[in-house]
Amino acid sequence: MSIDGTPIILWCFVQGSSSIFKVNIGTNNDIDDLKEAIKNDDNELKDERSTIVNTFFGIEGRNIRVVIKIPVNVAFPNLYRTSKNVKKIRKYPSPSSFAQISNLNEYQIKDQAFLIYRPSECVSIPLKLYNSAFCNFQKNFENKQLLVDKSYYQWTLNCIKTMADIYSNEKLRQREFHEKIRELFREESILYLLIEVKNEIGTGKCDPTNQAAISFAKFYTQSKNEQMLKWCNMPCFIIGLAGPWICVLGAVYVEKPLVEPLTNLIPLIPVNDRDHLKKIARLFMALRLEDFELEYKEKLVDDSYKLLWKAETKDKQMIIVKFTHRYNKEAHDLCYGIGKAPRLFYVSDKQCGLHMIVMEFVEGQILRDCVHLAQSDYEVIINDIEEAVLHLHGKNLVFADLRDSNILVTRDSEGYHGILIDFDWVGRENVECYPLFINLDIAWPTGVEIMNH
Repeated sequence: MSIDGTPIILWCFVQGSSSIFKVNIGTNNDIDDLKEAIKNDDNELKDERSTIVNTFFGIEGRNIRVVIKIPVNVAFPNLYRTSKNVKKIRKYPSPSSFAQISNLNEYQIKDQAFLIYRPSECVSIPLKLYNSAFCNFQKNFENKQLLVDKSYYQWTLNCIKTMADIYSNEKLRQREFHEKIRELFREESILYLLIEVKNEIGTGKCDPTNQAAISFAKFYTQSKNEQMLKWCNMPCFIIGLAGPWICVLGAVYVEKPLVEPLTNLIPLIPVNDRDHLKKIARLFMALRLEDFELEYKEKLVDDSYKLLWKAETKDKQMIIVKFTHRYNKEAHDLCYGIGKAPRLFYVSDKQCGLHMIVMEFVEGQILRDCVHLAQSDYEVIINDIEEAVLHLHGKNLVFADLRDSNILVTRDSEGYHGILIDFDWVGRENVECYPLFINLDIAWPTGVEIMNH
């Protein structure tokens, strides 16, 4: 860019940065020239550490100061991605059209705008971690000791009789089912329950659960709900019905719409099986919306596989909160007792298939990322880990996932040390096995096999 007119100096400050830089420009240059000059400057942007006033301290009063605002896609990437996805969904065809296999194949494979576990990479963290209502539903549905009101048994019998009938078209079945649901819930003002009905399996050109998922997304991406999406994840239950076959799903709107099945397909037919009838009664009892406290939570981090968060307690203590399918509290406590693991505060009972683990936050770096250490430092770290592993062996426990990603390197006045940080796969020797599902893309040590001791 050439300077046009009287040369002037602009002192620039990038919002979110602690550094300033100057741009030389002329009085006759236009805004595009200024953009180019700023873009070509190679100053590295750093985190904000001081106020604008402090940053410009010392610059003479006659100089012009410029504050540059980073676009939303840079400053707030999650908000930007959400906004981009909302605009995309608004342009999609109607739910009944989108859910047809030809359109679903075209849009979902290309854009992956819906987290519906199809294709397989369209996943998110478990739905139940976004709102406790979904976990409560599953617990109640699976609880064979759940007290069910007599009126629910009578309603269930009537519903089964109605849904087992054969209808000549979808509208008739839809009308009958909606009427039964209105009898049960008597609530139509808020989208806490979304229903999609097909007359029979194979009719209607699409899967009712897919169509319902897209209806959920279409409803909440309307312009009237745009502001609400910024602070609420819109928890919603979905009922998919194809003929007499029913399935319940849960949905939230995070960066993308997330829809996850909470039950399998259940037949609403009058089989001569009391346990089956009780199961259906529990299903609708568990769906009673007034039993749930749909309390809107803060959006969780965007990581589909690593259910691990750094948190802060009310007294400002930093902790780690983790959710996992299995955990060995005994092994963790044993290693903490010899200084080879973080302090463990809490291990919950299993809720909807997951334990919640709370432990202290320890400053450090995983061994895999430590490429700068001296040989003597590595030797100390390995000795620490050997001590921890041998201590577990003395209690007949095996640390089955001993990889560099599960070793945390810490540092104190005496130097570097190593501690163990993941006790999910610790088990009794020759008793417990490796999990059924192992990521085979990882370079595991010799002997690691599915269900192997």
